Amino acid sequence: MVKATITFGAEEPHQGFQKATVFQDEAAEKRLTQLGLPVTILLKASATGYLAKSSCTRNDAPMIPGINQWNSTGRSLREDLIPKGWEKSDDNNYSCIISPCKTFRIVAFSGNLYTGKPLLTPSNRTNKGPCTIQVIKNNTKQLNLWGKEDQPDIITTWILLFYDDKKELRTELSLPAAMDKGYITGWFERIILPSQPIDDNFSKITKVYESSIDIDIRKRI
Repeated sequence: MVKATITFGAEEPHQGFQKATVFQDEAAEKRLTQLGLPVTILLKASATGYLAKSSCTRNDAPMIPGINQWNSTGRSLREDLIPKGWEKSDDNNYSCIISPCKTFRIVAFSGNLYTGKPLLTPSNRTNKGPCTIQVIKNNTKQLNLWGKEDQPDIITTWILLFYDDKKELRTELSLPAAMDKGYITGWFERIILPSQPIDDNFSKITKVYESSIDIDIRKRI
């Protein structure tokens, strides 16, 4: 199965039902190509974040591993996408990177254990506030007005969601649709990326991605 549609119940903060289109395998790569995003850049970002978290010790403050993972994931995205015409933004302390066409942006969130599981509904691991609430309102407004005349200039926001269970690192790029009490409860789209096994060779994985990204850049020059 490479593409599926999942329906969520009406208990979510939207009336009726919200269907999430889930892309996997070839369908996921095709959808990322439509967005102008190489899968290697996204996988490298999540791997970089995991390595940053793993470098912490028991002597770090309790919040540091999560902060390091989130920051390093976002930094990796910026370092690889800015040369491709993307722009970083920290407006309202909501760190993201904006696409060259300025129609969408990406933020990095740590996810819960359902992240990367196509038949389950993932969410953010930590409570989110007003900025994310506004993000979901904007996503809903933009998609409801898609194709209509006099469409307002609204940027949609995708979330690079990552989660590890010490055996594998799972990542997805998804478009949030609903939120309740600080946690995302529904998605318009979910692009499931290949899981990355966490083993003795994991520390070398970013170098493999860097080689692939360098080749891609040379092809475009």
